[in-house]
Amino acid sequence: MLKRLFLLLALAAVLLAGYRFARRALASDEQQIAWVLDEMCAGFAATRMNPVLSGLATDWSDETLGADRELVRAGLAQLFLEQRGSGASGFPYRVEWRGTRGPTVDESGQEKSAELELELEFFRREGEVERSLWRTSVDAQLRKRDGEWRFVRTSTHTLEGRMIR
Repeated sequence: MLKRLFLLLALAAVLLAGYRFARRALASDEQQIAWVLDEMCAGFAATRMNPVLSGLATDWSDETLGADRELVRAGLAQLFLEQRGSGASGFPYRVEWRGTRGPTVDESGQEKSAELELELEFFRREGEVERSLWRTSVDAQLRKRDGEWRFVRTSTHTLEGRMIR
């Protein structure tokens, strides 16, 4: 009886993993790019650096800010550690994105590429109130490398507020 239950649970786990793999593999490029952005935003709110950094190519840079992947890593580490040490209940920041144009996918090169315009809005929770800190427009270029979409270049323009520091 216990052996059958274990086999049934193992089969269910394999089927679920297969479904998730197939769903990701068969999704449109636009959907895959949206998932990258969703994972980056969720990782930021959960103070998990890997989901944020995994959306950035190793050679990523922001032309406006002069930032690269290592600068983002260092900035996130500092922000996450500062907020954990502040005694506040939970990480007070989160970010939302919305596409304003694209993504426009180009399959003509050796690697698929895409261009996208989006807005990011960063919020800070203070007690029961949440306020917008920074709203920015981002022009982005992405490449699909090793089956994953990653940002390779961005240009950032502040629309309102100030960047989190």
